[in-house]
Amino acid sequence: MREMHTVDINCIVQELEELIGSRVDKVFQNRAGIVRIRFYGGSQGRSELLIQAGRRIHLTKFRRKAPKTPTSFAMYLRKHLGNSRLTGVSQHDFDRIVTLKFEDQLLVVELFARGNILLLDSESRVMLAMSRGPEERITRGQPYTYPQGPVNPLEISSPGELRDALKHRDLVRSLAVDIGLGKLYANELCEAKKIRCDTPPDQLADQDATSVMDWLSWLKEKLEGEKEPVVYGGDEPNEFSPFKLHIAESEPDPVESFNVAADLVYAREEGEEIQVESSSARDEKVEGLEKRLGIQREQVEALKEKSRRSREMGDLIYANFPLVNSIIEGFAGERKASRQGIIEFLGELGISGDFKNYDPEKRLLTLIMGGNTVTISLLSSTGENASMFYEKAKDLEKRAEGAKVAMAQTLREMRENQRKKIEAPPKPEMRFRQPDWYEKFRWFISSDGNLVISGRDARSNEKIFRKHLEKNDIYAHADVHGAPSTVAKAGENGIGTRTSQEACVQALIHSSLWKAGTTAGDVYWVNADQVTKRPSSGEYIARGSFVIRGRRNYLRGLEARCGIGWAGTRFMCGPLGAIKKHCQEYLELVPGARKKSDVAREIIRRLTPRHNPEIDQLIQVLPAGKLDIRE
Repeated sequence: MREMHTVDINCIVQELEELIGSRVDKVFQNRAGIVRIRFYGGSQGRSELLIQAGRRIHLTKFRRKAPKTPTSFAMYLRKHLGNSRLTGVSQHDFDRIVTLKFEDQLLVVELFARGNILLLDSESRVMLAMSRGPEERITRGQPYTYPQGPVNPLEISSPGELRDALKHRDLVRSLAVDIGLGKLYANELCEAKKIRCDTPPDQLADQDATSVMDWLSWLKEKLEGEKEPVVYGGDEPNEFSPFKLHIAESEPDPVESFNVAADLVYAREEGEEIQVESSSARDEKVEGLEKRLGIQREQVEALKEKSRRSREMGDLIYANFPLVNSIIEGFAGERKASRQGIIEFLGELGISGDFKNYDPEKRLLTLIMGGNTVTISLLSSTGENASMFYEKAKDLEKRAEGAKVAMAQTLREMRENQRKKIEAPPKPEMRFRQPDWYEKFRWFISSDGNLVISGRDARSNEKIFRKHLEKNDIYAHADVHGAPSTVAKAGENGIGTRTSQEACVQALIHSSLWKAGTTAGDVYWVNADQVTKRPSSGEYIARGSFVIRGRRNYLRGLEARCGIGWAGTRFMCGPLGAIKKHCQEYLELVPGARKKSDVAREIIRRLTPRHNPEIDQLIQVLPAGKLDIRE
């Protein structure tokens, strides 16, 4: 399994910034060196980050079976990082070290040599390391120190500085080790610039040194700009890179992100370790449901028995009403009766042998009545004591009824799993559908065929403006605080009136107005060249906010009708008219009172009963807030 190089890590870290704002759900450790962190919330919804110390770090979409018994390291991370919000992701000095910053801790991932994963406190002291190792720099309770890394190739400014950095006997090895490019990109540099790999660094010609500097400058621009991630190997991907390689032996296949590229290649190398749901998994699920049903049955029986006994206690008190009444009245005037006084009084009544216990603080007397142990309160009347047992019996009966409802739900789940087992669905393929680049935003295809995208938060609003708002596009925004930046792409045929209006509807659907239950409002659109990040003198523009110059085209009181439909391989959510145009099966959504997850399950049941799509992917495209389905 190939290791990630500094170039790979730089690209991964840039994409992982989209996780900022997400919170840690769970942490798993499948085997030594591999840790998976499951995130929720944020702009990316549910995501899973896979870390293999000394090898790789990337998001993964492949399912892996969780270990039955979590490791002590995973449990420690769950304890300290559970529900923590990710606040930053960075690469240390263009080295093979990644730092994940949480609210109160840091998670440092070392991807060189054997690697390590370390949890640090807010003052960068080591709380726990996955691997202790012989290194003195890693000591629990002591400050963490970053190891000395290679020369940063992006900071080399002259051929002389380059020659000083190259120490090994041949050029390709020096590029790979001394300036940290790694074997893949060192060979790529030599191939791209037609330089012999075995050239000794001290014999590097001036022209070749200049060529190396030119390539490093090109690499820096490439890493700071738009990437073109690709995988090689066709149906069995075996290599990945953020740009096309001259040394590749096969044609590249573009993918949606660099994380996806890495995930595909490493998943193939993992092979059988990638777990998919099969009949055996369903058998385990049925077995778990049967166990749950058995526990629920025991709970129902236990509650019924407790209710019966409590009612018997009430009956016993009424059956011995004169006796209980005498005891209570005998101590009515005494604030504190002693244990000895209680026993003597019971002796006068001829029942001292029935004494069991007495709590003087709570004034609770426990007696043997009719072979049963009964506790009565000397602070309450005889009738009130009996009523307390009857009320307790009623409460236990209600709890038993609730447990019966839970049993019925378990039985329904068991029947459903048995039905799936009988149907024996085909085993899903290991590979998954590659999302298009725009699926990281909210999106739809307009009735006229234009792509329309909206931001999910301030960060993605900023990204849309900087990378995807082009000449001839239009920009739409609801006239309210808390609305996304929405861009309609011009394409080859430009933008028509219908697309402009649908873009405005999209801006309203994903605004705070819709979330608050309002389906109509004021929205405007402008041309791309009217949107700027340059404020007037003395003004400040926050991330995700923009300045509009010139006339705004308002649509006042625009009604926003939202649709969700299945577009062949994925869900599309947007203006109802566009959804009707492109989806044979669709539903209309309105603000409501139901949880988004409940609505999503109904959508899957009604629109895609045969496709089994992921519910997380559906939830990501739905509008914010609680929803309902208009019939």
